[in-house]
Amino acid sequence: MLREQTRDGRSDSARDGRSGSGCHRPASTRRHDGRIQRLSSALTRRKLPIAFVRHVVSSMLVHGHNPLVLDPAEDLGEDRSTIVATRTGYDVYAAICREARRLPLYQREQAEQTAYSLLTREFSL
Repeated sequence: MLREQTRDGRSDSARDGRSGSGCHRPASTRRHDGRIQRLSSALTRRKLPIAFVRHVVSSMLVHGHNPLVLDPAEDLGEDRSTIVATRTGYDVYAAICREARRLPLYQREQAEQTAYSLLTREFSL
């Protein structure tokens, strides 16, 4: 199916801000995805394994600092970007400590040192 072109040569989807595939993400979602990406990059720069960092980010989003909370989206009644906006450095600290228990000893030590430096503000996100 052909898209209609406007006078300036852009298609309707380009004028609406969507890509050719029809996907459109709000700016707030892109900002929050960027924050998640910066967090992941900061943790991998501290020599933490990528798979571990993914688990930390997931745990931080789902549980925050309280592992007993199973679905924060139900509690907040909001979307993912609101959940990301409410997470703090302490939530990251708690997620790192919680997930570090599954690592081998030498990696666990590195992860816990990173968490401690985050808590004491020697390392900031």
